[in-house]
Amino acid sequence: MNFAASRLLSRILAAAPRRSVVVRYGTPIILVALALVLTFTFTNAARALYFPLLLIAITLSAFVGGFGPGVLATCEAVPLGFYALVQPRFTWAAAYPE
Repeated sequence: MNFAASRLLSRILAAAPRRSVVVRYGTPIILVALALVLTFTFTNAARALYFPLLLIAITLSAFVGGFGPGVLATCEAVPLGFYALVQPRFTWAAAYPE
């Protein structure tokens, strides 16, 4: 790896500037909610968009806020995604094929 590439990589991986707690922990809540809204909007158009938008929201939350907000986004997205996206929708029961 040449010097320029290693320098760029070190800048990317360097600690992000400290953001306020509201920004760091508000971002996961907003991004997961936005991902669910977009999933509901495009569910009929493309069935494959169930969970990738939630994964993008988790990744962006961890990138913006760090480990804690990434865990918050994961803990928020998994139960909400199961509740809202897995058939039968809007129930905690799972549908078992017979």
